[in-house]
Parts: sequence; C-alpha cells; structure tokens
Amino acid sequence: MLVVGVRSCGSDMDEDRGRQRLGEFLAAQTDLRFYLKVSEMDKVTEAVEKAKKDWEETYGKTLDHIKAIEDYGKSSDQKNSLPRLNGLAQDGLALLSSLQFNLDLLAPQLPTDEDIQSANTTLQSWKNQIQSLRSSLRNANLQAKANMRKAAKEERELLLGAGGESTIRRRNLQTKTGMTSAAENITESLRRTRQLMVQEVERNTTMLLTNGIVGSSLFVNETLSLTEDMGVQLLGSSMVSPILCGTWIMWVMVWITLVYS
Repeated sequence: MLVVGVRSCGSDMDEDRGRQRLGEFLAAQTDLRFYLKVSEMDKVTEAVEKAKKDWEETYGKTLDHIKAIEDYGKSSDQKNSLPRLNGLAQDGLALLSSLQFNLDLLAPQLPTDEDIQSANTTLQSWKNQIQSLRSSLRNANLQAKANMRKAAKEERELLLGAGGESTIRRRNLQTKTGMTSAAENITESLRRTRQLMVQEVERNTTMLLTNGIVGSSLFVNETLSLTEDMGVQLLGSSMVSPILCGTWIMWVMVWITLVYS
C-alpha cells in the first residue's frame, strides 16, 4: 500500500510539471503571435507613410508638368515638346492612381481605428486631387493650343504686315537670319579693298623709283582721284558702315603724308 501511494504521488507531480510546461509554451506562442502582429502593423504603418511621401513628390511634379503645358507656345524657347509634356503628366497621374490603390489596401490593416479613419480621409482627398489634375490637364492643353494659334497669327502679321512697326520687326527678323552672311560679305569686301590698295601702292612706288616725281601737283591729283574712286566703291557697298569708310580715308591720308615726308 505504501508503494502504491508513493507512485501515485510521483505521477501527480509529473502531471503538474507537464501542465506547467504546456502553460509556458502556450504563453510563449501568444507572445510570439503578438510580436508578429505588432511587427506586421509597424510594416503597414511604414508603407502608409511611404505612400504619402511618394504622393506629395509625384503630385508636385505632375502639377509642374501641367503648368508647363499651359504656358506652352507663349515663347519660342521650349525645353520639351507638347507631346512629351503630356506624356510626363499622364505618367504622373498613373503613379498617383497606383498610390491611391495601395493606400486603399493598406488602410484596413492599420493598428487603430483612428489610423484607419485618417487613411480613409486621405484616400478621399487623393481621389478629389486626381480628378482636379485631370481637369487641369484638359484645360492646359486647350490653353496651349490657343497660345500656338496666337503665336502663328502674330507671325503671319509680322511677315505680311505693312505698318511701320511690322516693317521694323520683319527687318529685325531678317537681320537675325542674315547676320552671318552680312559679316562674310563685309570681310570679303574689306579683303578685296586691301588687296587693291596694296597693288596700287606697289605700282606707284615703282613709278616713283623709276621716273622720279614729275610734278608734285599732278601726282597729288592722281592719288586723290584714286582715293575718290576707291572711296566711291566702298560707299557703294551697303554692307560697310560710314565708320569703316572714314577709317579707310584716314589711312589713305596717312599714306600720302608718309610718301611726301
């Protein structure tokens, strides 16, 4: 009887230890599930915050593209074409829609009801902003077309107008396109004139050395006649300014002074 009593007491102790270990195991499982749940909630919260940050950045860029479309055609200096600006704006709208969809999936997984309600409010705001951007994009394209029509009309008036202002603007436009050609013509004209003068100086120097100076007044008259003829050639060229002509005449006078000094 005593042996049986001892065995019964030992069995009860083993059962108690088993129950204790089972309780510890279940508690550990509960703690693990809680930890995993908290970790998942933290990841959801981080994903929501990242979506909000990406939204702000993408929204600002898309708004800039729409503004660029609205101003398109107001100036001749355009960094991007109208189709490219529209493509960039459409890409921005598509990304905003994707962010809205992601937030819609994440909102129910947030840890508190307050967070869920805040996410739903943000979702509604995003939806309204996307609709506003689409409307602004349509209006911006209409404005861009109006700008291009206005610019084309002003260009036609500039080319066909007969008024004083139109004539001046047309001449300025023609001057810009012909600047390179004008500079080349001036350079070539001056080069030919210099060559002519050098040849004439060499010819007159040879005559002086060979025959001597016969009648200073006759030589002066011949030189002045030559100066006048070459001056007429220069003045006849519309590409040489009066300042250049005056400089050339002064150079001839200096040459005459050196010859008779």
